[in-house]
Amino acid sequence: MNKIMYFLRMRSVVLIIVLLALIAVGLCVKSSFLSILITMITYCIYALAYDLLLGYANQPSLGQSLFFGLGAYGMVLPIIYWHFGFWGSLGVALVVGAAGGLLVGFVAVRLTEAYHVIFTAVIASVMLLLANNYTPITGGSGGLSFQVAPFFSGWIKLTVYSIAANYFLVLAFGVAVFLLLTRLVSSPLGKVWVAIRENEQRVVSLGYNVYWYKLAAFVAASMLTALAGALYVISLRYVSADCFDFQWSVLPFVWVLIGGIGTLIGPIIGVVLFTLFQFYVSDWWSHYLILFGVLILVILRWAPQGIMGYYENIRTNKILKGGGEHAS
Repeated sequence: MNKIMYFLRMRSVVLIIVLLALIAVGLCVKSSFLSILITMITYCIYALAYDLLLGYANQPSLGQSLFFGLGAYGMVLPIIYWHFGFWGSLGVALVVGAAGGLLVGFVAVRLTEAYHVIFTAVIASVMLLLANNYTPITGGSGGLSFQVAPFFSGWIKLTVYSIAANYFLVLAFGVAVFLLLTRLVSSPLGKVWVAIRENEQRVVSLGYNVYWYKLAAFVAASMLTALAGALYVISLRYVSADCFDFQWSVLPFVWVLIGGIGTLIGPIIGVVLFTLFQFYVSDWWSHYLILFGVLILVILRWAPQGIMGYYENIRTNKILKGGGEHAS
């Protein structure tokens, strides 16, 4: 028990140090690096949402680009056509993402894993075709640019056109999502999700309505994915049909797979590694994805459960070993 408490305290200390470092970075470094961090944190929100869906509720999906794109256009279209403010548009994006998750989830949650993957991928592909065809509304592959109102207009005006203000806005959302999911997965609801992941039939035999629990996870993940899509396009002040592209369904799966499924911190590690390759390795070799693919193979060969999964196994073994020595 003492070792468990020690690991928990150390984890909290590390997270606090990382948060303080991120705040200090926002105050000190130049705007080009902040732009990279904004993208990284947005990816982290997306990865955490997918980890909730796959890592805790055991629902593999290759259609999350649907909700990423819905969040993006749910944010932008009210700004362009109805002149909504920042928070009103963000609210629309979240509602659209949750509604889309509810509609798709009604069918997807009932399907077994393979059919779940196929169904979600097909729906996302159909939406990509629609977005490319309805160019008067979506802008198609050419996209739409837009102006964003300030997100705070009190004693000081804060807008996403300020890189520092945009960074701290996205950082606040990233921290809020991480804390929310940490709380959620340790709640009774989260415990049921984990139980469904480990043995769904046993959970059914205990009298739980598995369908509604899985649907709740699907809707929550869809809404958080929409949040990531909204923050992504707000930082760019540009949106296109490419937000529905299949790559946006594959990337979160890769991030979660590398970092460790069902760990929360693991997907963040996966995002950090990918972002380093995307923005730095690509400077000296345009085919950086080949190296990243090799890295994935090495990590999965060395740690099939991902980086954090490997760490969790080591930590568990130390705790059990310590408990055995104490008992003897």
